Amino acid sequence: MKPIRYGYLLIIILVMGLCWWQVIQAAEGLEIRRFNQNGLPLRYVGPPITDGQSIPGVIIAHGFSGSQQLMLAYSYTLAHAGYGTLSLDFGGHGANAIPLITEEDVLQKNMDDAFTALVDLPVIDPNRIAALGHSMGSGAVMRAGFADPQRYAAVIAISPTDAEVSATAPQNLYFQAGEFEGHFAYTAEQLQAAAGGPQPASAAGQGRAFDLIPNVEHITIMFSPLSHAGARRWLNEVFGEQTAGQPNYVDRRLRWYLLHLTAGLLLIVALEPLFRQSKASNDLSKRSWPWLWPLLAPIAGTLLLAGINLFLPVREIGGVLVGGAVALWFFISGLLWLSRVAFIRPTLSDVGYGLLLFALLSLAFGALGHLVWAPWWMIPARLVRVPLFFLALLPIQVAAAFVQQNGRAGARWLWWLWQTITQTVGLYLVVLLIPGMGFISLILPLLPLLLGIVTIGNSGMATRPWAAAIGNAAFFGWVLMVVFPII
Repeated sequence: MKPIRYGYLLIIILVMGLCWWQVIQAAEGLEIRRFNQNGLPLRYVGPPITDGQSIPGVIIAHGFSGSQQLMLAYSYTLAHAGYGTLSLDFGGHGANAIPLITEEDVLQKNMDDAFTALVDLPVIDPNRIAALGHSMGSGAVMRAGFADPQRYAAVIAISPTDAEVSATAPQNLYFQAGEFEGHFAYTAEQLQAAAGGPQPASAAGQGRAFDLIPNVEHITIMFSPLSHAGARRWLNEVFGEQTAGQPNYVDRRLRWYLLHLTAGLLLIVALEPLFRQSKASNDLSKRSWPWLWPLLAPIAGTLLLAGINLFLPVREIGGVLVGGAVALWFFISGLLWLSRVAFIRPTLSDVGYGLLLFALLSLAFGALGHLVWAPWWMIPARLVRVPLFFLALLPIQVAAAFVQQNGRAGARWLWWLWQTITQTVGLYLVVLLIPGMGFISLILPLLPLLLGIVTIGNSGMATRPWAAAIGNAAFFGWVLMVVFPII
């Protein structure tokens, strides 16, 4: 490598170190404790747990395919404001190895266990408990607040699903929805009307309010400072403002994470000379329809997946709810595209470089992400399924890597744009044609980011297409396995 690259590498490493320090510093002054209640993974984030102190407690519930990590911005914001927060992993999600079988029953049992664990903490006032939930979790907290109104003095439903509400239950009910998630905003308005319409928070528990959070949708609302501040404001109206170290704390950990991700991807690009083969693999001629086939393959893959669903419920395939069907869709689409791409056999060195690429992508995307928004380090019940997901993602990554090998940067980003369009079309057709797959439409905005990361992986291993394919398939498969619930 040229000497100037060592300067780049040093700057990148320093930036990544700064990001880690900033994320860790966000917990200063808080106590973070992880424990289990009847097999339910729990995380306390709040003021130090001491006898003699009494503070309000908040149970924080994630949505479908979420986790404790995904809700940490609410935990940190409320904890710095003086609340003791307890987040959980619902059955089949995150670090919870108990499968998600009958959804509503599992969620309510998990809520009951979390409540018991929270009020058992010596620092928590059992008469001042609130619950906050996003999407699926909003339904869980509203049902819990309706079933036992005296248990929860306030309930916050973010991107709410439908639930039973009345003028008296749940107590002090507050809704949020994103400007760009019309269905959930409509649901919030309907629920607020059914609960008696707007009223200020009160000791009688009849407060009702709804805020439309600007410039966010179903995922980004969880990282919106306006959403976090709205939840804090509502709880302060219910319980009174608490004595806190940082009552106006703004959670900026995601910004530092995104800077870390950018630096980590630049690290892969900067290291490219170390990965380069002295003699590049043959730039094999592609077969017919090089640009059209990546569009035809996802559409055909969707039709084949819909056909399979007539005989076998693909929504639950592989023991992973929805995620197994997504992996199968990538597998079918990838095989169809790979049939039109010429490629050569991998070597042992390709495997080694592929594993190195996966390690670098994990460093850039997952390691710090585990502290910010995603449970990157898996429990064994998830880990055993990773090889299957890797094999499912491998064909489409092999096709993409060999089509792009030795290509220029501009051409690679054109391929990124084309794959983003074609795969979005294919997955949206999956939502339309196969019942129970609607959740895919909510996470499609993340697809360009993931495909962009894969494109950078292909750039870093430009002369080693098999290594790029192995590393990217392992990364993409790992992401799917991290996200979706096991059943």
